Parts: sequence; structure tokens; C-alpha cells
Amino acid sequence: VPLFRKPASSIGRLVVDQQGLAVLRAQKQPFAIISAVGPTRTGKSSILGRAFLRGEDENLFEIGSGVTSFTGGVWITSEPVLLRGSSEEKPVRAFLI
Repeated sequence: VPLFRKPASSIGRLVVDQQGLAVLRAQKQPFAIISAVGPTRTGKSSILGRAFLRGEDENLFEIGSGVTSFTGGVWITSEPVLLRGSSEEKPVRAFLI
């Protein structure tokens, strides 16, 4: 879901998207944020999915193969991803941005 979006007319900054803000406000337990930052169309969404997810959920963000950007602005996963270390450790809840 979008967390920050580009406004219809350029104002030189992103604006908060209420849908993404609602995801964060709904959290009642601690969580981590894992983000990828870089120029447009450089595979940030793809690398996050492949690094932390496998199988059908590997592409939580809509991605494309052409020149059209699908995740303009800043997007956040709608649910936290559970990251597991050793079997004795408690999983870490993380949002991918």
C-alpha cells in the first residue's frame, strides 16, 4: 500500500497517504522497518521480495518489466513479514518499504 505518494501536481515533496499511515497506526506490537532506497526503476521492490520472501509471496509489491513504474512514491507492505532466526529466537515482525 502507498505510504507516501507523489501529488498530482509537483510541489517538490511527497505527501502522506492515509492508507499506509493506517497500517502503521494499527500496530500494537513492536516492529522493524526494512527499506530499500535508490533511483527509479532499479529493482528495489524486487530485491526486498527476493531477500525476505520466497515462493508465491516473493513479489508483495506490484512490479513490471518495462519502463512503467508501479510503485511510485513510497510503498509499505500491508502486513508485517515474520523474520525468523534460530528456532529458539522469537520471530521479528518487519515491514518492507
